[in-house]
Amino acid sequence: MNRMKSARKAKIALFAAAMLLLIAMAAFFVVGVAETGLDGLLGGNFFAPHNLLAWQIPALRGLEVETWEEEWPEGYFEEETPMGDLPPTEIIRPEPAATAVPSQAPKVEVVEIDPNISESVKVEILNMENEKLPAIDLSGAAPRVLIYSTHSTEAFTQTDENPYEPSSEWRTEDETKNIIAVGALLARELHDKYGFAVIHDTTNHEPPDFYTSYNRSLETMEKYKKQYPSIDVFIDVHRDADESEGENKDFVEIDGKRVARLMFVVGTGQGVTGVGWKERPQWQQNYQLALDVTDELNKICPTLGKPVRVKTGRYNQHMSSRAMLIEVGHNKNTFEEAMNAMPYFAQAIAAATMD
Repeated sequence: MNRMKSARKAKIALFAAAMLLLIAMAAFFVVGVAETGLDGLLGGNFFAPHNLLAWQIPALRGLEVETWEEEWPEGYFEEETPMGDLPPTEIIRPEPAATAVPSQAPKVEVVEIDPNISESVKVEILNMENEKLPAIDLSGAAPRVLIYSTHSTEAFTQTDENPYEPSSEWRTEDETKNIIAVGALLARELHDKYGFAVIHDTTNHEPPDFYTSYNRSLETMEKYKKQYPSIDVFIDVHRDADESEGENKDFVEIDGKRVARLMFVVGTGQGVTGVGWKERPQWQQNYQLALDVTDELNKICPTLGKPVRVKTGRYNQHMSSRAMLIEVGHNKNTFEEAMNAMPYFAQAIAAATMD
């Protein structure tokens, strides 16, 4: 009899422990959704052991913060550089009919809306009058534009001219062959041709956990905004992913060169469930800027600019009403095609933002 009572007590104790565990996990889930939205929760590797502990013990969250280096890496345009001394050059667009060959990809619409976007936002997008944003002066001695890459090791299809040592599939830490090099060329084009006051940050935001890269790129943005309140424009340079089979035809030809197509991603910050982030982007202005630049790209060459993609994520675009996330081609494009796109991207940004 005593043994039966002991066994029953043990079963009750196990059941109670299991219920407490379920309640604790539910509490973690609710806190995560409240802070980041379901989109950020699932995309942020929330259920990894170190993240579960971080929600319970706030001090542990600081373990994922990357230490800032005192010296600026090569590739920065420092504040002391006389960036404002260069007058903007005249913007000359290639003649589309004479020099540009459209992509072989099918024609697309102006905007691509994520299925999880709320109906109210869809209606607002479709009813927007597409009025170009006012011009802004991005020259001067103080930095006005920050270029960086949240996913810093993204790379392209290797060629004989541009091989690299992979760090993983379609990625390399070689900053002369990955997305960092693409951002560096964009910075030079904006500065040298159009007189923009630009900083290019080369921080690798992926370690120690790829899924929390946006946390660390936000720290980069906040650091520079605090140091240089003059910064108005943030450009996060990425490349997209393509899992299709067969020969890649997703490019345009301009002046006989293959050029990767460009696509903006705009985040509303509402999250998949609609709860979203506490601080949300001014997505309407970011969306209009994306439309303005895409329009200028397609004046250079039809289909050079893909439709703007509107998604439920935030992508740190709450930091400015002129925040851009640009996808420079995808992994099936070559490094050469991505680099060939940067002069045209810089030209389109200048045309969309200058008087």
